[in-house]
Amino acid sequence: METTQTKSLAAFTREFSPIEGLQVAHCVQYDLEYADGGVRVLIRQTGPGGQNVFACRLRGISGEWACALVRFLYENGVEPPQAGDVLRDLCGDLAVCED
Repeated sequence: METTQTKSLAAFTREFSPIEGLQVAHCVQYDLEYADGGVRVLIRQTGPGGQNVFACRLRGISGEWACALVRFLYENGVEPPQAGDVLRDLCGDLAVCED
């Protein structure tokens, strides 16, 4: 069995409260991992509807810059459905997203 070594470089969690008629309570977790010689962004949204997961490898980007990107996603409340577009806008072909 093959195992992948991962190391967490950054992690942020954002809690959204329920606002009647506007949003349900949910949580979005932003993670940056070092895996297989590169960095990967993972965004997990959990709530009453289940879980939505987004993953994207960032090629040729320093760990410092990748941490700044994940912090940007967190501070702007970017959720999984929009994350791929945002990362491709910011990183171009360096973002290899699994969406």
